Amino acid sequence: MYTVEFDNDCTEIVVLDDSGQFEDCLITLFDDYCYIEQHCNETDSYQRIMLTSEMYYKIMMAWQSTEGSWIVKK
Repeated sequence: MYTVEFDNDCTEIVVLDDSGQFEDCLITLFDDYCYIEQHCNETDSYQRIMLTSEMYYKIMMAWQSTEGSWIVKK
């Protein structure tokens, strides 16, 4: 399951682990960058990765790719 919410300056996506094994994953998309966050029970804090929008787009493209090296043209 996942949810999508549109805010004034960003889009928030929450991805839930249906098995309950992992914590929810929050993806916050802005125009030029995004955050991917997940709570860590061991440290009781959130772990965050910051990506450019282009890097996030490449991750989404990679899901549809075969094995190999790819250059994404704008």
